[in-house]
Amino acid sequence: MVEDPAAARPFAVGFSFSHRAFPPPPQIPRATNLDSNREGDETMPDSLGVRVSNGIVLLITIVLLTGPIWYFIPRSLMPLASPLGKFRFVIGVILCHAGLVFWPFVVVLCWNLLRRKQWIEWLKLAALFAFCLWQALESTQGVIRIWTRLYHWLAYLYNG
Repeated sequence: MVEDPAAARPFAVGFSFSHRAFPPPPQIPRATNLDSNREGDETMPDSLGVRVSNGIVLLITIVLLTGPIWYFIPRSLMPLASPLGKFRFVIGVILCHAGLVFWPFVVVLCWNLLRRKQWIEWLKLAALFAFCLWQALESTQGVIRIWTRLYHWLAYLYNG
């Protein structure tokens, strides 16, 4: 029994295009640069600028991590005139400005929320969107209050 050569033609066409579906494997480079100088990699830079920047980043990290704890201490125990009250105010200022980071998250989550089709994913994104929007709005209100007070204080100092 002789097969029809026209019936085998689609397979021949498929095999002729198979080289496009499977690219050749990547070539391994023959020579690598092993002459890099790594003698000073284990020593940390010890300049004043590095110490100051590390100290600032450490303080910001401590403030961001301990910020929510200050909400559990009543304001009556730390009035604004006391050193701890001023410290708490500075922490609040930093946290309000850091909270402005939530605005880009709100925009991205809103965009993704409008494109979701599955209701469980939509509920998850809606909850995350609501939390980020709440944090962004509270931080924005705090920043507006802080800068308004600062401008009034500067105007009082300037005008007397």
